[in-house]
Amino acid sequence: MKIERGVADRRSLQRGLEDERKKLDRVKEILSSKEEAVAARIQVAKGTRIDNPRDKAVIDSLVAQHKRAMNSLMQMSVSREEVEAKRAEAERSYLRIQGLLDKLQEYIGRIEKTAADHLQYCFKLKNDIGRHIGIHFMATLITRGYNGQIVVDHMKDTLELRVSGREGSRSASSAASLSGGERSYTTVAFITSLWECVELPFYFMDEFDVFMDDMNRKIAVTLLLDMAARLSGRQ
Repeated sequence: MKIERGVADRRSLQRGLEDERKKLDRVKEILSSKEEAVAARIQVAKGTRIDNPRDKAVIDSLVAQHKRAMNSLMQMSVSREEVEAKRAEAERSYLRIQGLLDKLQEYIGRIEKTAADHLQYCFKLKNDIGRHIGIHFMATLITRGYNGQIVVDHMKDTLELRVSGREGSRSASSAASLSGGERSYTTVAFITSLWECVELPFYFMDEFDVFMDDMNRKIAVTLLLDMAARLSGRQ
């Protein structure tokens, strides 16, 4: 009887031990979940660390400022819900402004690219116009056996005429050193070269043949008539 009673007591104690172990496991699970929640709240409270070393005085000033703000909130009896609502509104405003700034940065990038492309195009066009003027000026002078060229320096904003008479005689850096007929013909050649690169509704030249002989006058008139025909066809 004592043995049977001991066996029954043992079974009862074992069942109690198992119950207590189950309770202990449940308590451990609850404790683990609480620890995780506390760790998450601590992480939220710490926030994201920003590598922005600042002076201790600046940090103390910011801490004091935040403390004053918190004290004022406590005195105003602002609820947590109101604070959360204001924080959410401030976050939405921040995201909206950040989006606008991103779009503005994108537009600035597009404008800079467009300006760079336009500048490159203008630089190429400027060089092409200078070469075209020089080629037309040289071709017009060669018609009468003269030699000359136009040197355009875009860096110095200068245009230099280099003209010489037939067979290289009377070399000059300007038309002023030439004879009357040569100077008039060179002037016509220069003006018509400029006209090749300037689109205007009409062109007018007065008394261009004052100092020309009959041959130069005839060639100059022919050049002007050919240019007028080309311009009318271009329009």
